[in-house]
Formats: sequence, structure tokens, C-alpha cells
Amino acid sequence: MNTAVYAPQTANLLAQIHQLLPRLSGRLNDTAAGTFRLGCRNNINDIKQLYEHLQQQHPEGGKIFWSCRTWALLIWQPIYLTVLSVQLLGKAVSLNRFGIITDRSGVAAYSLSPRAVYTGKPSHLVLFAGRQIKATGDHIYTCLREITPFNMKLAAKLQTDCLVSALLFQNTHYTQNSKNELDRLIAEWLAAAGLPDCQATFYLNQTRRTFGFNRQACCQEFRLTSGSLCDACPRLPLSERVYRMTQTESPLHAES
Repeated sequence: MNTAVYAPQTANLLAQIHQLLPRLSGRLNDTAAGTFRLGCRNNINDIKQLYEHLQQQHPEGGKIFWSCRTWALLIWQPIYLTVLSVQLLGKAVSLNRFGIITDRSGVAAYSLSPRAVYTGKPSHLVLFAGRQIKATGDHIYTCLREITPFNMKLAAKLQTDCLVSALLFQNTHYTQNSKNELDRLIAEWLAAAGLPDCQATFYLNQTRRTFGFNRQACCQEFRLTSGSLCDACPRLPLSERVYRMTQTESPLHAES
């Protein structure tokens, strides 16, 4: 792994990532109020405010929904950023001092430190990135547990779903790998991040190389008044999930 490059390269990476996925809005070394910064334990209130906002917005959801939704909002940015950086830009991102910028309604953006970008061999980048995802998830989980009980196995399964969704996103829109290549890539990333396996992918459209996968956990949105089971929900029989996703060719990416 080479020495970290400086702020201009990091700023350039932020711009490239935003082009690849506009919902990923990154800032360089943002220290504004409302930033939950990894490695700091004095800003748990930012997570608490997000959790309480979900309580107020969706009182019918209950603790399981509030916990799962808070977790999903906090983990998707670092996971997608890490995957897209390695797979599409050939660079790994250090999530040390990664900032999750929140507001009352949710997660608004993210922040990277100026020396956040690393280069190296592809296999080394995946290993480094996987460890970053694990460390990030561990820290967020520890902070969330101080606010509400949250099952560790459920958290890990939701992380798996998010990571695989990120890999499917880059494959569908950019790399177009074969099923065998994609399955190997997913297994490599999950192993690097210390996450449970997703039991491989399946074709939604073989000609277009679009894929679905066996989601490991329910997002709990069916508990909302306006909610329902999503097409990929593991509460549905696998045959029903495959049928629904085949009709829409949608792997239901997790960038939400």
C-alpha cells in the first residue's frame, strides 16, 4: 500500500464518486455541526437525533424498524464509497475520521480527511477496504447500541445486503462482469469485511447481465402504514422473490 496522497487527489475522488452515484455527496474535511465522525465518542447525539426523528416520523414502525433504518442510513455511504472507489477507480479510501453528515431528516452527505486515498494492487485494495468496512461498522454498531438494543447478527446481515447491493450496482451500471466473476468478487469482499455469505447471485436477465441475490435480512419497512414487503424481502419464498425481481429486473440497491 503506497503512501496516502494529498487533498487535491482526495477532492478529485469525491467528484468522481459523485458522478458515478450522485446520491453520494462528499465533502473534504467537513467539521460542521451534525457530523458523526468515526473514532469519536462525543457525538452519539447525532445518531440519537436521527433515531428520534424516525420515531416521530414513523411511530408505528416500532423499535425494530427504527433500529434497522438508523443502521441502514449510517452504513450505506461508507460501504458504497469504498466499493466504488476500489472497483471503478482503482483506489482504496481510508475511513479513519470518516464523517457522516446528518440533519433532522436523515443523512445529508459524508466527509473524508484530506489524506484518505490509497493505491495498491487490486487484491490488497479489497483486503484494506474490507477491513475499513468492518472497523466502520463495528464503531457505528457500538454507538447505536448505546441508544437502542440492536441484534448483532441482524446488523451483520444488513451489512452483507448493503455490500452486495453496492457490488451489484457497479456491475449493472459499469463493469458488466459475468456471473462467475461477480460471485467470486462478492465472496472476496464479504470475506475481507468479515461478513456472512449471501449464497451467490442469480440472473434477472442473462442477456443484459443483470443479477439479483438472496437478501439475508428484512429492512422492516413493511411495518409502516404505507409499507409492504419489497420484491427481494427474505420473508417471501425465494421463488416469489426471483419472480418479482425478474419482472422488474431490479436488484433493489441499498443507496437510501
